[in-house]
Amino acid sequence: MKKLIISMAVVVSMVLSSSAVFADTYSTYPPRGTIKGAYVDYVDADYIAIKTGYGECNGKYWEVTSDITYQLTGITGPDFYYIYIDDSQAAYPNLDNDSFAHADTEPVWSDTKFGWYNGNDRCIGAVWVNDSHDILSFLAVNSSDKTVDTYANTIKILIDTTSISSSFQTLTDSSTYVPVNATEVRLSVYVDDDGAPCNIWVTPAERVISAAGLRLSSYRYANTTVWMPLDDSRDIAWQASADDRRAQIINMGFKISR
Repeated sequence: MKKLIISMAVVVSMVLSSSAVFADTYSTYPPRGTIKGAYVDYVDADYIAIKTGYGECNGKYWEVTSDITYQLTGITGPDFYYIYIDDSQAAYPNLDNDSFAHADTEPVWSDTKFGWYNGNDRCIGAVWVNDSHDILSFLAVNSSDKTVDTYANTIKILIDTTSISSSFQTLTDSSTYVPVNATEVRLSVYVDDDGAPCNIWVTPAERVISAAGLRLSSYRYANTTVWMPLDDSRDIAWQASADDRRAQIINMGFKISR
């Protein structure tokens, strides 16, 4: 019996040891769609940093073992550029500067790959390029394994108006100013009525419910910054009191899924 127990221990030890060795492809580890770290952060108007991390792309394990500085060449704006792991060029498992690509081509969600992909290239980030063809300054926070929060300077003033209707109005262009894989948008909201009560309500365009939106009511003026959930349309809607003097909504960031 003692010999049997020792033999079983040796077999278990061999299995555990072999499972920690990664080749270019694998079948059981990590699960499809895994990504941890490896998010995109700002360096300057031309460069981004791809932070350390690891994950899976098109069935292959990869690692970023130290921060990589990557240049976005040939960019024009205003537009979003998506940062991809270039599956055809990547040096698995340790990615280097040549393992990445960028494009204004939007990724699509893949149910089979469990991630956002352009063909076999996995999207790991998105940046806004302004009309001066510069990357807009931002701060990225990897809030969970597959989610990145981006705090930016003004991406777009969605409304700044004195023409206010008391019925909901959909900002049909708001989806242009968040990435296709955005799940939330960071909004700065302001309303005033120059010494009288004022009110504004902002909500996901197709989900006009108070639980998903923001309502500001005050005397004279009110303002706040809030993360607003998005539905598949990525539009938002707003309503203010018809007699309010001014309303303003500014896009100042986004949360993406990878």
